[in-house]
Amino acid sequence: MLARGVTDAYLGSALAPVEKEVAPKGVPLFDGTLSRRATAGSPSALAAYAGEYYSEEVDARYRVAVTNSALSFRTGTSDPTLAWRLSSDTFEWNGYYMVEFVRNGPRVTGFDVTNDRMRRVRFVRMPGRR
Repeated sequence: MLARGVTDAYLGSALAPVEKEVAPKGVPLFDGTLSRRATAGSPSALAAYAGEYYSEEVDARYRVAVTNSALSFRTGTSDPTLAWRLSSDTFEWNGYYMVEFVRNGPRVTGFDVTNDRMRRVRFVRMPGRR
């Protein structure tokens, strides 16, 4: 299927191992990586981002969950990969992707993913899922 091939081309490397660095002070080191200055987030503050998201453009679905002071992203078959907070609604995901969450008022409604090969691929929060 063409959509699956496009998804693999854009997001397939998100799960590939990359060079590791040290986590921010006071943040437990998982298997995620950091290339920018990330900050720890409290689990209660990160809970607003948890949920299931879908991109029609690349026909991909991700479940976002809170893992201590970071967000974890996973597909139905993948191991979770981590995203660390850079600013209010911006996270670095797996050392390769920039994720910017989108809000409608206080409610998180989706996120955009950007890297060197793609810009602002939109994922929308699935209704009724948290």
